[in-house]
Amino acid sequence: MIAMVATASNGHRACDRLETNDLCLLDTLGPLSSMHAALDAAGVGMPCGIIARFEGHGIAEVEAAIRRASLDYPLLCRHLAWRDGRVWSVGDASLSPRPACDAGFSLVFKVGPEGRPWSYALETVGEDVLFKAVFAHAIADGYSMLHFVGNLARYLKGSSHEPAQPTPRQASMPRSFHSWLPGFLALQFRGFSTSAIEAHGPGITGTTIPLPEAARLLNAARVEGGGFGSLLAAAASLAIARTSPDPFASPVLLNLQVLRSRLEALNGFGFGAGSIMMPVRVTETDDPYAMARTISARARRLADEDWDGNLNRLIGRDPRRHHAMAWLKRRETCDPALTVSWKSRPASLGGHSGVRDVACFAASRGTHVSAHLDDDGLSISLTSRLSETARANALTALLRSLHVQAEVRCLHAGEPLDDAAGMAGTPLPKARTLRPWGARQAQDAQVGAAQAGGLPLSSGSA
Repeated sequence: MIAMVATASNGHRACDRLETNDLCLLDTLGPLSSMHAALDAAGVGMPCGIIARFEGHGIAEVEAAIRRASLDYPLLCRHLAWRDGRVWSVGDASLSPRPACDAGFSLVFKVGPEGRPWSYALETVGEDVLFKAVFAHAIADGYSMLHFVGNLARYLKGSSHEPAQPTPRQASMPRSFHSWLPGFLALQFRGFSTSAIEAHGPGITGTTIPLPEAARLLNAARVEGGGFGSLLAAAASLAIARTSPDPFASPVLLNLQVLRSRLEALNGFGFGAGSIMMPVRVTETDDPYAMARTISARARRLADEDWDGNLNRLIGRDPRRHHAMAWLKRRETCDPALTVSWKSRPASLGGHSGVRDVACFAASRGTHVSAHLDDDGLSISLTSRLSETARANALTALLRSLHVQAEVRCLHAGEPLDDAAGMAGTPLPKARTLRPWGARQAQDAQVGAAQAGGLPLSSGSA
């Protein structure tokens, strides 16, 4: 096993010595992680990432903190290597585990020949530093990335970081694989709504709903909608159905993330999520809270029945099957799934931590919606291959379905980074000035925001 050494300040374990066994991702993280690695190798991976702004720090300070924090997590200070069809996390003394800022940073991340499993970039924004990181999904999930950024803040501030301690959901009424399989196969032959396919690279549009509005929204979701995760899924489904080339003609394929492991053996960073999928029939007159109650009941039942465990059994432990499935996935023109990831425990970010504008994302060929709560409010981001304007429209439609009333501002990052002209797009009913995440942070970009439903997008610097 990897020799771990506890740090003196907060009990974190650091991989200061990488001595003995390498880690097989299939054995350590399970079939879905191995499948993500096969998808990456086939060129159709779904890299996940995080964006954050560190207040009042220079690039050298942040880079030093990254080097220290990455040593707390075995999967970040090692490289990936394929052996006999399996992917391994390998500690090699001949390769430096110290990460380096990537001048060629891209949201379209792929593990290269050197096996580096993640990439990051830093840039100066006024007196702050913008941090962008992207990871092979085989080794990372949303909770892990938030935990990592919180640890960076700890090293920068010299303060304690108490990561969220979510409770993994256990399957209380497991369903047999043979009774589960027919329903899964039926999903493969159905048509589903998807956002209009456009010739764009992946891009992120996100916002933070202020705490007072977030508290009202979370309470209403708990009382009326079965929880915020279900309400977010309902609102996102409505947004996808509205922006589909044939609106409301087909159901939405909803992919919900469920936490199954805290990843204690890896110090809290890895791939511990499962996926449960369900078709959601949407009409233009549907009430999002009523939809949320239905989604909540179905999601709980599917999680209790171990839907994602049966998916892992289907994927299996034969690497040849993983590569065959990846090859089939490569033939698809797009991914119809709408993935929704809600991190329900507050992250130790925002507020006095000095970390602002935090957003998680996953760059799939479909649509990914991510949300978490921190000390600044409720962060919601939407990632897709739509144009900047189309993504802003989709996020606005989602916020409208959530009945958000406060003024919010949107931040953007695209692949490649959009320039001011590219961000302008088609003007919407009333334009407001937005500033992007990215190299042109200091440039104003005139993009619109629909005002319907009391959702003005305010101007302001990122």
